[in-house]
Amino acid sequence: MLGRHSDTARLRRIGAALLAVATTALLAAVLPLVTASSAEAAGKGTTSVTLKSITDASTTGSFTLAGDDLTLRGTTSGNLVGMTLHLQVHRGSRWIPVAAAATVSPSSTFVLVARAAGVGRQVYRVGFAGSATLKPSAGTRAVTVWRWFPLVDQPIASKVAPAGSTAPHPSDALTVAGTGYPRVLAGSSTRTATTSSDFALGERCAAFSATVGLADRSASDTTATFTVVLDGATAARRADLAVGATAAFGIALTGNSRIRLEQTAVVPDPDGSRQAVPAWPLAKVLCSAKP
Repeated sequence: MLGRHSDTARLRRIGAALLAVATTALLAAVLPLVTASSAEAAGKGTTSVTLKSITDASTTGSFTLAGDDLTLRGTTSGNLVGMTLHLQVHRGSRWIPVAAAATVSPSSTFVLVARAAGVGRQVYRVGFAGSATLKPSAGTRAVTVWRWFPLVDQPIASKVAPAGSTAPHPSDALTVAGTGYPRVLAGSSTRTATTSSDFALGERCAAFSATVGLADRSASDTTATFTVVLDGATAARRADLAVGATAAFGIALTGNSRIRLEQTAVVPDPDGSRQAVPAWPLAKVLCSAKP
C-alpha cells in the first residue's frame, strides 16, 4: 500500500512539473507577440499640421477672386520634417484633391500655392497621410471666393419700356465706340424715352462694374443717359453720351437686393426710322454666390 501511494505521489509531482514546463514554454512563445504588438502601436508617433493662413497672392484688394493664386502657410510637428503634405478642398460631403503639395522644411513650416476656385466659402485642408511609424494629421482653414457674374447671363426680374422702345436685354454682336462685343445688354428707342431692367442680387454682391455708351449703329445725333439704381435709390449716373463716347461705372454694393439699369435715349426729330441703341458692355456684379 505504501509503495502504491508513493508511486501515485511521484506521478503527481512529475505531472505538475511537466505542466509548469509547458506553461512556461507557452508564455515564452506568446509574450513576445503581445510585446511586439504593443510596441508597434506605441511607436506610431502623433503628428500635427496647422494651416495658419491663406492669402491672395494675385491682388491687392480685399476680395479673393476665382482664378487668383492662393498662398497657404502653416506649421507642423517636428517629426514631419521632410515629409510631404497634400492639399484638398471640401466639396459637398467629400474632400477633393488639389494639384498642390509641399515638403515640410527643417523649421517645421510649409508653403503651398493653389488656384482659387468655386464661389463662396471654400474650406481647404492640408494633410499628412500617415506612415508606418507616424499617425496622419491635417489642418483646415476657410476663405471666401468671389466671382464676377455678367448681368447679360442673369435673368431679368422686371423691365419697363414704353411703346417704340426696348429695355436693356441680351443682344448679340454690337459695336460701341469702335469696340466689338459678342454679347451685351442693350435696348433701343425710336424716340426720346426712358427704359429699364431690374436684376435680383440676393444681398450677396459687393460691386458693380460696366462700360456704357451708344452702339455705333445709333443715329449720329442721338444721345443717352445711363443711371444705376440700387434698391430704389439712384447710385450713379453718366449723362448725355453721344455716339462714339463711353463712360464707366464702378459702384460698391452693400447688401443690396436689387439693381436697376436705366437708360434715357434722346432722339431729336423722331420719324420712326432713326433710333438710339444704348448699351451696357461688360456690365457685371461681384458676388460670393450666384445672384
